[in-house]
Amino acid sequence: MRIAITGVSGFLGRALVERLAKCEDVESMVGIDLKRFGPHAKLYHYRMDIRDPELRKVFRKHGVDTVVHLAFILNPPPDPTFQREVNVGGSRNVLLAAKECGARKFVFASSTTVYGAHPDNPEWLTEEDPLRPNIQYAREKAEVERMCQGLVGRMEVTSLRLSTVIGPHIDNPILAYALALKAGLAVRIGSFPTVPLQLVHERDVVEAFYRAAVEDHPGVYNVAGDGAIDASYLHSRGMRAWRIPVPLARLALEVGRRLEIHFWEPTILDYIRYRWTASNRLIRKEWGFNFKHSSTEALDETIRGGVRLRKVAKCTLPYFYFLGHRLH
Repeated sequence: MRIAITGVSGFLGRALVERLAKCEDVESMVGIDLKRFGPHAKLYHYRMDIRDPELRKVFRKHGVDTVVHLAFILNPPPDPTFQREVNVGGSRNVLLAAKECGARKFVFASSTTVYGAHPDNPEWLTEEDPLRPNIQYAREKAEVERMCQGLVGRMEVTSLRLSTVIGPHIDNPILAYALALKAGLAVRIGSFPTVPLQLVHERDVVEAFYRAAVEDHPGVYNVAGDGAIDASYLHSRGMRAWRIPVPLARLALEVGRRLEIHFWEPTILDYIRYRWTASNRLIRKEWGFNFKHSSTEALDETIRGGVRLRKVAKCTLPYFYFLGHRLH
C-alpha cells in the first residue's frame, strides 16, 4: 500500500504514521502539511498547502492508492472566506488528486458536529439521521462528505464522524476547560440542567483511521466513545467553577468576538444548549471495533497529566464550548 496523509504534522497524523509504519502491507507514505514533520523511513514529506495544484503530481509520482484526509481548519480565522477556501477548496483538490492518480480508497475525517445541535435531536444520533450543522466548520464537513459521496463507484470512500477528540496530546477547548476547572479558574454558565457531552480518546481515533486505511470499510461511521459526561460529573471530581448568569455568558462571547479573541459564530452556543451525542453501534457491529476508552475514561486519563496553563491560555473558548449547560 502507498498511503497519502494530509495534515500529517498534527498529532493524529504523526500517530497514524507510526501506526501504519508497523504494517508490512504499507510500502510507503506521502505526508502533506505546511509544518515540518522530520525524517521517517517510510514517509516522503511535502511542505505544501492542500490547495496546491501540484498535489496531483505528487500523488501520481508516488503511485498513491489510499488517501487519508485529515487537514481541516477548526478554530475560525478572522476571514471566513479563507477557512472555506482551505476546508472546501482544499478538500476538493485532494479529492481530485486522489481521483486522477487512480487511488482505490479515500478516508475522510468528518465530525459529529455535522448532525447539528437541535432541541429535537434523538438521544443517540445514527448515521442515518439528517445533517443539520449549526456552524461553518460543521457545514463544511458536511459539504466535503457530499463531495466524497460523488466519488463512490470510482473509489472506496470512508467518512469517519468523530466526536470531540481528547487526549494528552490534543489542544482543544474541552481540555483547556477541564484543566481550568482543576486549577479553580473556570466558570460555570447558569444553573440549568446539563447537556451530555461525548468524547473520544485520541488513541481510539488513530486506531479507527488505521483500520479504515488498511481494511475495507466503505461508508459513514460515527467514531465516539461510549456514554457521555456533563459538568456535574466534573464537579463530582472536586473541580471548582465560578458560576455566572447566562446573559453575562452571552455578553462575554460577543465581547470576545469584538476583541478578536475568537471568531466563532453565535450559533456555537447551540452545541451547549442542545444534545448532539452519537451512537457508535454501527462501527462496533460492522468493524468489530472496540473502543478502549469511554467518554469519562478519556477525560479522566487526560486530566491526570496535570494542569498545563499553556493549554488553558491558548484556548479560544475555554469557558463556553463544553460547559454543557442549557442556555435560555
